[in-house]
Parts: sequence; structure tokens; C-alpha cells
Amino acid sequence: MAFILKTGTKVQLALELTDADGNVVTPTETPVWSSSDPAVVDVDASGMASDPVGAGLGTATISAVADGFTGVIDITTVAGDAAFANITAGTPEPR
Repeated sequence: MAFILKTGTKVQLALELTDADGNVVTPTETPVWSSSDPAVVDVDASGMASDPVGAGLGTATISAVADGFTGVIDITTVAGDAAFANITAGTPEPR
């Protein structure tokens, strides 16, 4: 999944897990969020992703891990409009 973020803005992300039947499963752990390039797109512990002040345009992969599953979303910063996005993980499977 990809998402466009206007420079100087932020967006709240959420990790969504689904079971094999497609039902939404509430994680028992709080997701741990990280960015592949915090200089382009930073993400805090609550999943708020933002374009750091003075950052250039680019793309960062945001990851969220909970209950042994990982969701990812690529966020590209541009000088255009932003919208909201959710991270969705694939079907949970044992590690």
C-alpha cells in the first residue's frame, strides 16, 4: 500500500489485523512503529506519521509490529494534498 503526504502535514496511522476469514482482530499488544527514513517521514509511538520540518521530498516505509505480525505502508512526501490511510496486515499466521 502507498500513501501521499503533503510536506508539513501529518496523518494518523492504524494497524489492522485480519484472521483467515477476513474478520478484524484486535491486537493484544500495542503496535511498535518505525520508519525506514525518519528524515523524510517520522512516526511516533501512537502511529502519527509526519513530514519533519525542513525535510525534503522522498519516500519512507512505515512499519507497525504487534502480536508477531508486521504491517507496512510506503509514504511519499509531495507538495500536494494528503488524505488518511490505514495500515493493513495480511492474514495472521504463526511465526
